[in-house]
Amino acid sequence: MQQERFDLLIQLHDSGEALNPMVAACGARQTAGFAEPGRYSGDPMLHVPLPRRGHEILRLLAVVDHLGIPRRGLHLDWPVRARDRAAAAELVPIGTPLACLHPGADLPSRRWGARHFAAVGDRLAREGFRIAILGTADERALCAQVAAHMREPAIDLAGRTDWWSLGAVVEASAVVVTNDGVLSHLASAVGTPSVVVGCGSDASRWAPLEPQRHVYLSQDLPCQADPHEGCRLPRCDCGGAIEPEQVGGAALRQARSRRQVHTRRADPPPHLLRQVLLQHAR
Repeated sequence: MQQERFDLLIQLHDSGEALNPMVAACGARQTAGFAEPGRYSGDPMLHVPLPRRGHEILRLLAVVDHLGIPRRGLHLDWPVRARDRAAAAELVPIGTPLACLHPGADLPSRRWGARHFAAVGDRLAREGFRIAILGTADERALCAQVAAHMREPAIDLAGRTDWWSLGAVVEASAVVVTNDGVLSHLASAVGTPSVVVGCGSDASRWAPLEPQRHVYLSQDLPCQADPHEGCRLPRCDCGGAIEPEQVGGAALRQARSRRQVHTRRADPPPHLLRQVLLQHAR
């Protein structure tokens, strides 16, 4: 990192108590980001305390606001190119409306049941949608389990996409049904309606910001703010109260209300950040 001779490193990971000294050791001319009052932060003029509440996007924008950089909206951005769409078309036949299922999540406690996903997939298939099951190579067994529980045919794409072709598949879909994870954010970025099953996650922090386009279904649990490999609470059934009928109905409504993908805004002038930092230096 020191060999890169960065002009600026921005720390957006956490309050900075552990990370800011590490970021400073990377040798950038200036650092910015989150820092608690009285803790090490490099230049205190370029740091701000991490907000303790609120959506993750809004919390991270606290740094942007503090630096005086004009906001460009709250949407996520994911570029989908013509070659990505061509790669997606080789994986999923064009013509029949597409609905995607993503049963994976990093933590097992964040995964809705495979049989539940299969039931939703069957309902969407009976309504005329072609079903694609999305996942990484490490999620092949889980995706195969969903396909095995389905009575209707499905295209298993586990391990068959890279990030870019995956974005194109999601963009081409009428709806995505997913756990609270990366596919939720990807669907938000490309403008595809989604139904997100939040199994024990913090909806106020991670749910997409467009509730009409992205339906977030969850139940209040005492473990919501505590990520873990498996539930440590004896009677905690993460996502168990969320029924396939509820998710399937929401998915159909979202698919039928498919809206035009959001318009990307123009990129800011490349010298904007330099101007802001010079103003702070003065």
